[in-house]
Amino acid sequence: MHSWHVHAVDWYACLQESIMPGPKGERSTTPENDEPPPKPSVAVVVRAGDDRTAIGQQLASFAVLRFLDSIDALDVAIAAGSVDVVVTDVDAWRSRMVALRAGRATSRPLTVPLIVYDRAEPLTTNALPALLVPRTAAEFVVRPDEPLAPAVHRAVGSVNPLPYSAAPVILRRLLPLAPATLHVFLSILVLKATTGRGVDQLARWSRISPRTAERRLAEAGWTTARVVMQTVRALDAVWLMAEHRWSARQIQRARGMAHSSTITRLMQRHLGGLTPAAVREGAGFAAALDFACAALVHRAHHAR
Repeated sequence: MHSWHVHAVDWYACLQESIMPGPKGERSTTPENDEPPPKPSVAVVVRAGDDRTAIGQQLASFAVLRFLDSIDALDVAIAAGSVDVVVTDVDAWRSRMVALRAGRATSRPLTVPLIVYDRAEPLTTNALPALLVPRTAAEFVVRPDEPLAPAVHRAVGSVNPLPYSAAPVILRRLLPLAPATLHVFLSILVLKATTGRGVDQLARWSRISPRTAERRLAEAGWTTARVVMQTVRALDAVWLMAEHRWSARQIQRARGMAHSSTITRLMQRHLGGLTPAAVREGAGFAAALDFACAALVHRAHHAR
């Protein structure tokens, strides 16, 4: 039997009540004073106490935070319907995956969006392909470089909810083709390719210089970092079309592209002439990924 404790925290509401008390017996009917929509409930399961503080500082203004002391507590909270999104780190999520694979009765497939908030370092990124499983709506946020709040908003948004991503599948194929010195950078590049971040910034998040990243790619027989990023963006579009049945216009809006024609150009240039029409007619993601892997490391066999 597992013991656990749940701490539900709404710091912002408490602060507002203490410094701005409202008059009793009155209720305004003006639109600006209407009750706001319910705050999302965010379950937080992390190992380090200082991480809880950082998460609270970023999210408490718009979410109800439920700090859970164990993975079993998370399963209970999700089953009770009291969780909208989960924020965790690699260590805590790995323990849940171990429990799930062991067939523990309290562990169930995740039914709410997942955000893994952790550092870009080898122990973390090497674990991600197994932890960010396909068919789960999940996102990796780089601590402390990347803000956490936008990821939570995306996860609970009603207009463009977080889709389950191609990133785990791409990582499982690409990382074995690269030397270990590139694993962190390639992981961050794949995970963040569709966010609008530049290659230089992602290299810095990976704790290497952009020049070092390009040199390591060239030494391994890979193409440039920019081509890797553009190829992943093209694969992301194929995934959304094939797995989610999204149109080019939906992808354009969700990924912040200026025109839907950008998607066609990306696919044709980096996936051997593939088009959205071909995907609609049955061209699958697996074939596109095969082509991409061969193109990205096309020089590796000659360099050996």
